Amino acid sequence: MSENPVRDLLDQIPRTEKIDQVARPLRQAAEKIAETPGLSEALAAQPTGHPLHPALVHLPIGGALTAASLEILGLGRLRLATALATGVVVAGAAPAALTGLADWAARRDTDEDRRVGAAHAVCAGSGTTLALLSLLARTGGSHGLARLLLFGSAAAYTAAGVLGGELSQGPQPEAVFLSDRTDAPGEDEEHHYA
Repeated sequence: MSENPVRDLLDQIPRTEKIDQVARPLRQAAEKIAETPGLSEALAAQPTGHPLHPALVHLPIGGALTAASLEILGLGRLRLATALATGVVVAGAAPAALTGLADWAARRDTDEDRRVGAAHAVCAGSGTTLALLSLLARTGGSHGLARLLLFGSAAAYTAAGVLGGELSQGPQPEAVFLSDRTDAPGEDEEHHYA
């Protein structure tokens, strides 16, 4: 066990074989998309040379975090704005999921990658489900329940984002902040960015 429980959890996911029960059907769905002429290419945005999924995930993740922030900052008084942001989560989920499956179909991944991808998809799907349930609770007048479901959605989408980063970038070394560096440029030195 390390000092970082999040890193410990992230390291466990690729080694958890029980996730294969979810990963296999998701992988089969991704392969069906890949087998449909033109669909995989369109969803993966091959003509542009850049995958769409990383751009489209900002809708549900951003919507969930925005709605949760509005709920906290507005102390329940910004119900319409919160509902609209929650609607962005639900509306943005399908395009993000489809493009994610298309990207996944194009990958030559390992069992470990498939497990992380499945955990990512389950978290995102949970975030969408909780957002939809939050909207339904809000329209039914159950604002307290709507708030709880919304916070669950934001947490699930945060986890999905972390897992998506893990899948695309792999484990990253511990962050080093500029203020912690001993070789940081001084105030009079130029900064050069590649």
